[in-house]
Amino acid sequence: MSGDSERPSQPPTDPPPSDGKDRSERPSDFPQDRPSEWPAGIASIRPSALQSEAQKAGDGEEPVSRLPAGSRTRPLLVVERLSKVFPVHQGLFGSPQFLHAVEDVSFYLRRSETLGIVGESGSGKSTLARAVLRLTEPTFGRVLFDDRDITRMAPAELRPLRRRMQIIFQDPSAALNPRMTVRELVGEGLSIFRMAKDAAELDALIEKSLGLVGLGPETMGRFPHELSGGMKQRVGIARALALKPELLVCDEPLSALDVSVQAQIMNLLVRLQRDLGLSLLFISHDLRVIAHTSHRVAVMFLGRFVEMGPTTKVAQKRYHPYTRALFDAVPKMGPDARTRLPIVTDLAADTPSAIDPPKGCVYAMRCPSAEKGKCDVETPLLAEVVPGSHHRVACWHPEV
Repeated sequence: MSGDSERPSQPPTDPPPSDGKDRSERPSDFPQDRPSEWPAGIASIRPSALQSEAQKAGDGEEPVSRLPAGSRTRPLLVVERLSKVFPVHQGLFGSPQFLHAVEDVSFYLRRSETLGIVGESGSGKSTLARAVLRLTEPTFGRVLFDDRDITRMAPAELRPLRRRMQIIFQDPSAALNPRMTVRELVGEGLSIFRMAKDAAELDALIEKSLGLVGLGPETMGRFPHELSGGMKQRVGIARALALKPELLVCDEPLSALDVSVQAQIMNLLVRLQRDLGLSLLFISHDLRVIAHTSHRVAVMFLGRFVEMGPTTKVAQKRYHPYTRALFDAVPKMGPDARTRLPIVTDLAADTPSAIDPPKGCVYAMRCPSAEKGKCDVETPLLAEVVPGSHHRVACWHPEV
């Protein structure tokens, strides 16, 4: 496996609104006006608007014409105002409380695009990923996959779509059944969805999936305990790819691996996304990983998106104070790294409780620019700071 750095091809930028209306008060990240024949939320992402973007490239991004044709059409995934609340019981006779893990999150994901979600532990990233796939049931909001609302879909109706939506888990050791061989692990989904006519075809499909991730047929008879951490994660990726998914959710797939192995798996995922045209929802707490793998990035804090936009713009502008604090916390290399490493006071403060979330801005307790009577009372909406930039921030005092 080559360790050479690979970069994802760039997707189209968001099409600008054509009606000139002010979008600053929108609670979600796509316009409201939509053709009646399109599901709610797939708003102004029209083929005609995206095709016009194919003639130009901006901010160092690749022209749309270099992407697969499917990436220029309506999104594969649309999430509308999704929330997930868990009840927390206080003893036998105590009144239940509620933990707000995800709160009013909206986004979309195009075909052949990677959206990175970054935030500290406990910000709700993994819960959001599981709610999108309905591995945990959303409390409010809805999820549209390929124009179909899957939020309240019956299990029998949802099952055929599960083949098209797969996930790579954080801990490969916990995700693989220790009593099953690699052949059984990768072939289980193929058997469930009856994608092979006989045992010979099943083995051929398993071998092909393993080949995509750099594993040979000799690994098919091995058990998970006979594999290294990197090989286990490759088996997990092969198991997901065997079903030929369109959406692949990567729930911190690198955090349990050694640094050298992380680079190999990261480059593998970038290559697979490019070669297979996958749509990736990439979750990580490491900004360097997100910058390397993602076309767009959403910064998440206490269950909410606080900033979202093209990766290069978010990395350069850093409008939200939490985004700036995350970037400042990244260790710097070099002989003078000790003198250049700032003291990040914003991240030292206590995180508000998700059981009793604060009013107003969720980051007000940490923010050095918080305005009393404003930031601690009114909740800022995710809106563009510069119209047409497709870079949105939820902050009353963004640093422009």
